[in-house]
Amino acid sequence: MRNFSTLFIIGNGFDISHELQTSYAKFKEYLAKKYGEFEGHFIPSIGMLPRGEEVADLKDVAQVLLGAFETTDSEEWNNFEDLLAKIDFGYFHDAVEIPLDAEGFPTPHARYVMEDESNALLIAFTQVEELLAKWLEDTVIRTKKALAPIYNFQELAPSNTGYLSFNYTDTLEEIYDIQNVLHIHGRLTHSERLIFGSQKEGVSEQTGWHQWDNKISSIHQILQKDVTVQLELHRNFFDKIGSQTTRVLSGGFSMGSADTEYLERICRDLPGTAEWYVSEFEYTENGGKPFKYKCAKLREAGFLGPVGYFEPKSGQLHIDSSN
Repeated sequence: MRNFSTLFIIGNGFDISHELQTSYAKFKEYLAKKYGEFEGHFIPSIGMLPRGEEVADLKDVAQVLLGAFETTDSEEWNNFEDLLAKIDFGYFHDAVEIPLDAEGFPTPHARYVMEDESNALLIAFTQVEELLAKWLEDTVIRTKKALAPIYNFQELAPSNTGYLSFNYTDTLEEIYDIQNVLHIHGRLTHSERLIFGSQKEGVSEQTGWHQWDNKISSIHQILQKDVTVQLELHRNFFDKIGSQTTRVLSGGFSMGSADTEYLERICRDLPGTAEWYVSEFEYTENGGKPFKYKCAKLREAGFLGPVGYFEPKSGQLHIDSSN
């Protein structure tokens, strides 16, 4: 099996640099515009499809998601995946109307209420992926083909290059006619499951209602991304990263905590002399802070070689000797 000589990694910043509105901040705007601003925490109503499948209305799912992020004390959605582990489900618990007896104690029927309400919340969170797909279809897929290329792949990537995309979109395929791309988190146009989630599983306080607590635990599992499974599914690709892989280029790959395990796997088999280049924008943005952050993340992941940046249009490479 022949190793890649170069590995090219793209993340959400790659699509954004091509003027695609794929930031999670735009996702939040989309939800508020299409389904309404957040109105308060509530438990969604559940309907049933002809085949017996239980579903929530997407407007309710959007409200649940907007409400969930309200509990994280963060108005920024750009770290969407990390915030999924910080949702405080106590707010939703407080929205449940528990039937009480004359003395103010829960009635025997209360446990059935908790079962139904927590199940409704679980169903809503299983449909977050559907919201993601709907957003991308409505705001991204329709505009992408009119975009112009800004990366000079003829200079940046030799023929034996492996392409790893963390995006759901086909930007590489449609704009640059690059077809041998691994979409590690799924591909929207191929009706694949969209993989998302935090690296860490969220934790919620026990309420004493085991019906509720068990369902919330299931939601936390849904919102956690199982990177180990993805690495195993695509082992053939990652096994091509080895001693002959002397160069890695990453464009718009945030190297956030949700993808730490991927980064460690990539760095594991690279030779100590391999070079890593981020895009020029990431190198110069905000006084170089993103570049320094990524250098630190690379060292934490075990990368030993020099780090620098590439010019997307010319394809020129530059090593930063300070890192």
